Amino acid sequence: MGGTIDTSVNKGRGPNVYRLHGHNCHRIGSLLPPPGKSPKYNQLEKRTGKLPKSKILRDDIVEDIKNMLNDFNPYSKILRTTKDRFQDTASSNVQLKLISRRTACAQSGKTYNLPTTSEVAALYVGDFDLEMEPRDIILETMEGKLKRISELHAGYLPLQYPLLFPFGEDGYHIYLELKRTTSGSTNPRTRLNQKALRVNKYVNVEAAADKGNMNTSKVGRRMVLPSTFIGSAQCTQEIYMDAMAVCQHFGYPDLFITFTCNPKWPEITRYLQARGHQSTDIADIVSRIFKIKLDTLIVDIKKNNVFGPATAVLYTIEFQKRGLPHVHILLFLQKGSKLITTDVIDNVISAEIPDEATNPTLYNVVKEFMIHGLCGVANPHSPCMDKGKCTKKFPKEFNSSTCINKDGFPVYKRRDDGRSVEKNGTLLDNRYIVPYNPYLLLKYQATAKDNLKRNDVELHNQVENDGSSDPVVEPVIDEIKRFYDFRYIAPCEAAWRIFGFEIHYSSVHIQRLNIHLEGEHIVCYDEDEDVDDVLAKEGNQTSHLLESMKINSSEDEELAFAK
Repeated sequence: MGGTIDTSVNKGRGPNVYRLHGHNCHRIGSLLPPPGKSPKYNQLEKRTGKLPKSKILRDDIVEDIKNMLNDFNPYSKILRTTKDRFQDTASSNVQLKLISRRTACAQSGKTYNLPTTSEVAALYVGDFDLEMEPRDIILETMEGKLKRISELHAGYLPLQYPLLFPFGEDGYHIYLELKRTTSGSTNPRTRLNQKALRVNKYVNVEAAADKGNMNTSKVGRRMVLPSTFIGSAQCTQEIYMDAMAVCQHFGYPDLFITFTCNPKWPEITRYLQARGHQSTDIADIVSRIFKIKLDTLIVDIKKNNVFGPATAVLYTIEFQKRGLPHVHILLFLQKGSKLITTDVIDNVISAEIPDEATNPTLYNVVKEFMIHGLCGVANPHSPCMDKGKCTKKFPKEFNSSTCINKDGFPVYKRRDDGRSVEKNGTLLDNRYIVPYNPYLLLKYQATAKDNLKRNDVELHNQVENDGSSDPVVEPVIDEIKRFYDFRYIAPCEAAWRIFGFEIHYSSVHIQRLNIHLEGEHIVCYDEDEDVDDVLAKEGNQTSHLLESMKINSSEDEELAFAK
């Protein structure tokens, strides 16, 4: 391929990233070897006396494919005329050049229909200016003239990928008609758009009506991505509020657990060894196995009481740039099982290197998964480094015993006991150990970080203002653009969503009752609706909170009457 390969992105431990800059093109090269040279396969066979199995072509299969294309593909028949050109002119100046920039087809798709006569001689031409407009595809006719076609021409894909279009059928082109979705549609390429919905507070819609503004398209803000769309702003807001409701009911979470997928799990390695793949090639298998491990981990936490009886478990799935999934878990323990003393904390969480002599298995697992680094002076380009400092604040200080600091956070025991592990030629001691639970680490053989939580969470909401003094008009926010900005969809995330696995999980059921003042509940309406119609709708005049209060009030009256 053409273009400049950027290798600076491959500084981490993940799989190599192939990043291309500048001019990108697909180079096939000459059809004939240079003068006086033999084809590459013949040269290899002449030099070594044999060809590797991967380079050996079965003549019978090649002949069958050639005959099939000759019989059924009209492009193949015409391209065979290049053989006549070689024999007649002995020309070796033959090449194909595709340049990157996409240009619209300036002529109708019917200008160059599928060939029925010997019109197109070849896609291969060498007598054109290399400085011509980008993304040109040049055809040479039997008359020796050149014609320029778009990459979106109906015949481009059959010519470029004959085995994918063995019958020479049309590929995609911009004039390809769609099936009409409605009988009244005059444009076959017109699709049905979702309704232009807007949201606002009921009192603001009333204020707009009082001012005589009956145009709902200027009242409220456009709602494009609802809360049912996973990952939208509304969805994230609701999930955050759900988590805050759980904290309000059960108190602060007791443990924050991070569990990361391990591509070296035996279930994955067995599959890879049997098929000769790499873990980056089987995102579906990796996602399925991680989901199985995660479900088992949740069972250990909820039912097997690894940390004690639990009252609630919340988690959210995230995906690294290297593609591997990981989960952040919030665990709420029952009152009698709280980790309130340092001795209890030491029984559950460790931040030290185990003794290699007495526990070699745990020692090797900690060495592989629970070492932070290298960073700092030894590796200033580590992903955790920012302005010359580790953002995770490693190395930690030595500490003879576990204690709780003034902010309520635990400071784990990290004794200066002389134990160390070697990583990339550097000895690292207990100051570089990520806190872990020995039982879970041994069982799941993956990064499983455990931290005692004592902090509160604060919501920061950024409000955009266009300077308008009208309290009814709210700023226009492009929710789709905001959702797609900086989005990186790794294969594992795509597989996870295709399988329908949960991105967010809560073991407790939450009924949302948004608290609001009188008239300040949210209403949703079409952009072309009349304001009076919006206000008159029965569903817009109430909310879940108001209806819940009515039900509770009527139940109280019935209970009082019964007594």
